[in-house]
Amino acid sequence: MSAGIETESRVRAGPSTIAGGKIQVVDLNAIQQRLGPKWPKMAALVHKYFEAAIKSELSPGDNFCQRGELEYLVTFPNVTLAEARLKCLAISQCVCERLFGKDGEELVIRSLTAPLDSFDFADAEDRARADAFLENQGEESLCGRGGENPKNPPRRVLGLSLGDERRHQLCASQPSFVYRPFWDSQKLVLLSYLAQPLPETCPPYTRFHAPAIAVPVEPAQCELDILCLQAAQARVQAVKEGGGRLLIGVPLHFTTLCRPRYWRSYRTAASSMPSGNLADLLFLLHGIDSGVPNLRLNQELPKLVSLTRRIFCLAEEVGLIQRQFHNTGVQGIGIAARIGEPERMLIERLHRLHAATRTSGAETFLLGASKRSVVVNAIGAGIRYIEGAAMKAPTAEPRFAVAHNIFDYYRLAAA
Repeated sequence: MSAGIETESRVRAGPSTIAGGKIQVVDLNAIQQRLGPKWPKMAALVHKYFEAAIKSELSPGDNFCQRGELEYLVTFPNVTLAEARLKCLAISQCVCERLFGKDGEELVIRSLTAPLDSFDFADAEDRARADAFLENQGEESLCGRGGENPKNPPRRVLGLSLGDERRHQLCASQPSFVYRPFWDSQKLVLLSYLAQPLPETCPPYTRFHAPAIAVPVEPAQCELDILCLQAAQARVQAVKEGGGRLLIGVPLHFTTLCRPRYWRSYRTAASSMPSGNLADLLFLLHGIDSGVPNLRLNQELPKLVSLTRRIFCLAEEVGLIQRQFHNTGVQGIGIAARIGEPERMLIERLHRLHAATRTSGAETFLLGASKRSVVVNAIGAGIRYIEGAAMKAPTAEPRFAVAHNIFDYYRLAAA
């Protein structure tokens, strides 16, 4: 008996193993952009139809739940993996042909199937584990219309997190980026811009907080970091060719820095770039959890110094900053606003951030300021660099440094 047939038998006969699937629209962002303001009104109908297509293929004992926008997890306890793949394909074809086919949308729906341990749809951790396993181990099938050949889809970085429960994806062959402007509260200028991947599954009106993270697979994170580096370097070059100069921030995950095999790949990519362009890059190191000791940071951070001395670090726990970042010599230490975090708690964290870094010589920064009151309180707390929708929206093509006084900010807000 072949290994594939043995797997199919275990799925059917195993007491605690089921055939699981994940179904998601690949190019959701294109649909949202085409519909524009109509999308919020139509989204409920689209979800309703998608769920009706899923229910049409369910048998007694099957189940499903929504994981993200037009993204669902499905379980088929009483069928083989081959049958589960056919069911997912039938759902995808139904949605492609009947829902979007009338408008000629070039839609691609992706499905993943894999054997899963039994899990509870009501449990968020179980949903996350099932999602991660399907992304890592699932067999992928694509159903598409229009000009894209579903057998040869563009390569994508999958499983990106923007701090929410959704999992996004980025086209690796032609990635989209926007640039999040940093305001310098001392020089009163927008001089720096943080490169932000814009996933295909990310609505254009998304408010960003921390940089995108590829979970749970480390090679995908390294690939994402290299894409960010290449995009930032290309933007620096474009600005120089236009006669200007900007400081572009590059998000870099701590895993890529500290794992030798990933750092070699990253360092090779950086070495191929003109040294003059590297001089205009700022590295934003994130993914430094509270368990990383000061000794480890002092071992790893010198690797980045060979590329630039402009190193900003995103802290996870404000109370550990003095111990974690002691004597590291980084230029900036900051925090990101958390999705759903009460404003009072964020402001308290900002004051603690300033107190913790006051004697270190490092500058402070905030990512994700979404309200005017947060901006004002961040300035009052002594935070130097501020980024967020309340200050200035991301732009696709930063070209100039922009003088920006806090009084201008109030005038613009009142206009």
